[in-house]
Amino acid sequence: MTLDSLLNSKPVKFVKAIDREVLRQYSKIAKKWEDKGRNIYHLSSAVGLPGIILTGTASTPLNLQELELVVGAFGGLDTGRNLLGLAGMVGDENIDNKIRVRDSLPSTYTNPIVRLPLLVSAVGLLGKVGYDIYNSFFNGEPMPAETADLAELGLGYLGLASSMYLKERDPKLLQKQPFWKTAYEKAKEKVAELGERARDWIPQPVPEPIPIRNYETLEDYV
Repeated sequence: MTLDSLLNSKPVKFVKAIDREVLRQYSKIAKKWEDKGRNIYHLSSAVGLPGIILTGTASTPLNLQELELVVGAFGGLDTGRNLLGLAGMVGDENIDNKIRVRDSLPSTYTNPIVRLPLLVSAVGLLGKVGYDIYNSFFNGEPMPAETADLAELGLGYLGLASSMYLKERDPKLLQKQPFWKTAYEKAKEKVAELGERARDWIPQPVPEPIPIRNYETLEDYV
């Protein structure tokens, strides 16, 4: 399998569609923020900086420490971009016409790759925390020792992913049809096609002619 065929495969296209839909939702948040004249880097820093702090301070099993170092490296790149943005050194091609250093920043290329895995991991970790809390309060089971660390990691990943998505907001996405609506319309078309084909598969009853009698006398009607 070539790289081109891999990038155009259905699973990769599906992941890209999910990432684009998540970016659409963050673009809505960013638009509301910037419509009030606020700097998007203030918002991304407000969620990104606590995110990298929580990720760095959470205790992780030995077999996951190397992964945490990788996540920390990506988070550090994102934090550096936030700091440059706060200093007014990063323009954005979708928003303004400033001279940009954006294209020379490593986070410009790494953020789109890692932001969805980070967000999915955050949802999974926080879901596990919610399950542990539910079991503790309603079933009387002891709270696992790692629950607090999982909460830190989950919130840290969520903060980092949110910071990455917010900076990549794309106003053009808000003008396009949502992914779920496109998928619904395609599914509706497929169902209609199957319905048309089903008519050819199911035998249709053939009407039988009813003979018409000619009544000439009164006795014929009885």
